[in-house]
Amino acid sequence: MAVVVGLAGCGSSGSGGSGPGPAACSWHVQRSGESADDLSGVAFPNDLHGWAVGGIDRPAIRVTTDGGATWRAQHAAGTNGLSSVAFTDDRHGWAVGVHNLLLVTTNGGGSWKPGNPDVSHDGNLYGITFAGAQHGWIVGSGGVIRATTNGGRTWTAERSGTGADLAHVQFTDLRHGWITTDNGEILRTTDGGTTWTRVYEGSAKDNEEVANVMFLTPQLGWIAGSRDDGFSNHGLVTKTTDGGQSWKATDVKQFDDVRFGDVDFTDSLHGWVTGYQGELWYSDDGGAHWGSRTTPALGERIDDMVFRDARHGWAVGESGTIEACTA
Repeated sequence: MAVVVGLAGCGSSGSGGSGPGPAACSWHVQRSGESADDLSGVAFPNDLHGWAVGGIDRPAIRVTTDGGATWRAQHAAGTNGLSSVAFTDDRHGWAVGVHNLLLVTTNGGGSWKPGNPDVSHDGNLYGITFAGAQHGWIVGSGGVIRATTNGGRTWTAERSGTGADLAHVQFTDLRHGWITTDNGEILRTTDGGTTWTRVYEGSAKDNEEVANVMFLTPQLGWIAGSRDDGFSNHGLVTKTTDGGQSWKATDVKQFDDVRFGDVDFTDSLHGWVTGYQGELWYSDDGGAHWGSRTTPALGERIDDMVFRDARHGWAVGESGTIEACTA
């Protein structure tokens, strides 16, 4: 297990430090239709086609075919909300949610049909990802991992080695993947999911919360979360350059009264983190320094974020919020 080995000095344009320069894109609100369903997952297989999912007592699915200029609802039957969505192209997609719900489409969401994740006990599915068209992974409550090697036609169990709820999953290639747990751990596989090991554990002493992890390569990754010093929460970004063997945290003092939610980097230098109240922060030096950016939906929690490149990004969250970062 790796531990945080140090703090990197951090400043911002708002705190008098050396803050980042202009970002390649700026954020603005996009229409999400008339529904106020919370949205918890977003996927863009290309610059034009995107899907956002959520809901509580029914699946909520929104689709765009013009990069988010317009969004419309897609229908899926059922009484369960959705947590995460993945598309391998503009036709083949999967969404997961409450009570082990798995929905599948092969026509760009023109129709969604139930799939079978083959989970025997009742629970929730929280995350889904694909590395290529055939290989995908689902994670959920009670340490559940399901994997497919045939484009989702069948799913088989993998052993996570934990009974914790598994919140997010990401793969950079067919062998290297990471999972975020609800108890502040990061799990890693280097053999396509055959074995998973713990490479990070949030500090119990500092009441650390781990919200999400994002890797650009098998070696380079970041964790977003927060620490509680007894007076307030401090946003926290923790970085590894050796695949999780060691980690280094930024100075949490800069992010007073902020809890970070999601993190995404477009390259080794340029990245974004979101706050639980809709805040957006930007770095252009790999996460050593951060500066706040205009927040078009301040107060609305952002739950998921995805970037195609430095000029094309989207974020979704509370009350049907959909934002885009464009040049």
